[in-house]
Amino acid sequence: MEIERVRTRLASLLRDEDGALDRALTMSYRHPNGFDKISFDYSTLDEPTTRLHLWWPRGSDPLGRTDATEDSDVHNHPWTFSSKILLGEITHRTFKASEESENSVLYSRHEVRIPQTGTAIQSIPRGPGFLTEEPPSVLCGSESYELDCLTLHRLSPATDRITATLVTQSPLRRRKSDVFRSITREPEVRVRATKFTRSEILTLVGTFVDTLSAG
Repeated sequence: MEIERVRTRLASLLRDEDGALDRALTMSYRHPNGFDKISFDYSTLDEPTTRLHLWWPRGSDPLGRTDATEDSDVHNHPWTFSSKILLGEITHRTFKASEESENSVLYSRHEVRIPQTGTAIQSIPRGPGFLTEEPPSVLCGSESYELDCLTLHRLSPATDRITATLVTQSPLRRRKSDVFRSITREPEVRVRATKFTRSEILTLVGTFVDTLSAG
C-alpha cells in the first residue's frame, strides 16, 4: 500500500499537477553521500516533510553518474526522522563516540552548520574523534526504523539493485549536525548538494516509476 501511494504522488509530479514538479525541484538534489533525494513538496526546515531516497546500482544510473559511494560518512542530523524501506535492502550501522581502544576507529570530525537558505552547508573541522561501531542490521522491503537527531549512523545499499526508502523528517531540532569522515579522504571546507534540472528529475522519477511498475 505504501508503494502505491508513492507511485501516485510521483505520477502527479511527472504530470506537474498544480506545479508539483517545480515545488519538488526546490528541495530535491543529489546528496553528497551518493543518493538522490526527491522531495514530494516544498517545505521549510521548520515543517515536517516526506521525501524519497534513491540509490542506483553501479552501472545503472539513469543519468550516467559514477559518484556512487560504498559507504556514507558517519553522521547524525539536525532533525529526528523515520525511514521505511520500499525496495532493496539497507545495511544500517550505528556508532558511539569513544576513547581510543582496539575496537575504536579514528575519524576526522566536522561540525556541519545548516544555512538559513540555499543548499550549500558549511563544514567546520573539529579535530580527530574515535568511534566504536555497534552491531549492524540489514533492513529489507517494508521494514522501518526511527532515529533521534543525536544518533550517529551510516547507511549503504545491501543489494545490487535499486534501493529506495521513504523518509519522514521532523521539523528542525537544531541548526547543526556532526559528521565523521575517514581520515584517508581529502579535507573539505564546503559540502555541496547538486540540484537537479527539470530534465534530470523527470528522468530519475520516470525510471523509478517504471521500476515499480515492472515489479
